[in-house]
Order: sequence, then C-alpha cells, then structure tokens
Amino acid sequence: MITHIEVEVLRETGGNSHQARTITGTVQGTLEGTFVQEVTGTVKRNGDVTFGGIMEFTGTIDGCGPGAQSVTLGLSGKGIGGAAPVTESTVRVIRQPSNTLHATGHGIVSQEGLDLTYTLQYKCR
Repeated sequence: MITHIEVEVLRETGGNSHQARTITGTVQGTLEGTFVQEVTGTVKRNGDVTFGGIMEFTGTIDGCGPGAQSVTLGLSGKGIGGAAPVTESTVRVIRQPSNTLHATGHGIVSQEGLDLTYTLQYKCR
C-alpha cells in the first residue's frame, strides 16, 4: 500500500510532464516491511506513463531467515497515470548491505491506485 507520494515537476515539454517522484509505503506477504521508491519518468499528454528508478525495501523476506533484510531493487515500468494510476514495473535486486542475508531475484510490481501487488522469483543464499 502506498502511504505517501511527493512529486516534483522537472519540466513540461509538448504537453508532456517530466517528473521525479518519491513514493513510500508498506508491503505484506512474501515481503513484509516498508519501501521507498525514487523514480523519474514522463507523463505524456495522453495519460501514458513511463518511469525508472530504484526501490529500497526494508523488512523480512519469507524463507531468508529471521530479522530485517535490506535490499535495493532497480525498476522500470509503464502504465496509465491520473488520480488512480494503473502501472506495471519489472524489478530486480541490484544491491544489498553486507550485514543482511543475501537474496537474489526479480519480479513484477503492479499498482492500481494506492494498492500494490507483486510476484517474485528469488532465492536466499
């Protein structure tokens, strides 16, 4: 669930809006914890959206042992913007601090309004 969004309009060109966004929220399920996304993208005048950036996750990862994990996911996606956006992005683990259990993997994150769902393929070392 998305709990907060900050939007900075970087520039407007030809009816398109180039933006930087910081998005925070919580996830439940295989991942239990919080996330912060830092993305940049374009909202086209027809409502189409493209974006890319990183997501920092902190919490537990099912099957990766007890205690909090911290991983950075690279993401890129597209969708339809507006008051209740519908987007889909691909994610992959790109780094993690050395003091966490190692997890590798990739997946899909879907957004409808403020709700997120995800599917993951991962393994812990």
